Amino acid sequence: MWGGERFRQCTVPSPNSGFIAVAAGRNHRLCLRNDGSIVAWGSNDDGQCDVPSPNSGFIAVAAGEGYSLGLRDDGSISAWGRNGDGQCDVPAPNTGFIAVSAGGYHGVGLRDDGSIAAWGRNGAGECNVPAPNSGFIAVAAGGAHNLGLRSNGSLAAWGGNGSGQCDVRSPNSGFIAVAAGEHHNLGLKE
Repeated sequence: MWGGERFRQCTVPSPNSGFIAVAAGRNHRLCLRNDGSIVAWGSNDDGQCDVPSPNSGFIAVAAGEGYSLGLRDDGSISAWGRNGDGQCDVPAPNTGFIAVSAGGYHGVGLRDDGSIAAWGRNGAGECNVPAPNSGFIAVAAGGAHNLGLRSNGSLAAWGGNGSGQCDVRSPNSGFIAVAAGEHHNLGLKE
């Protein structure tokens, strides 16, 4: 890890081994260990580093602005930390999730039926998944926008668009992976 260290977010706890996934929030970090547990460090002002019990059975992690998300092997999502905008209130039914991503103050989850659930702050429409809400194979949450990768290789983008982050460049096809920043995106093409 490197960069700002104000909240000791670059000081990885010992032992620094056995990690299989990482997530960076604004001032905290999450690492998923190969035993299904999560290690969290950095700022904990809102409890974003207080992993809920049992700290086991996790298969993915995501970190937002003062909150954290963990996808469990039973398809449910655990959420902890700041919840002023409902970003820790995973919608029912909290089952069938296969991927999770954390935006600034909202979360998104991909379900095994190809639909997306979004929750939390919706000031820019970031929780309004566009129709048809089906055929998705990946999600990415940005500051106040989201990306959904469809099985046909096209992208759906919705939410805040002040920097053009929802204006997918043509041709909108051939994508195999996506990532979202606060006001920008990356798309990997085949």
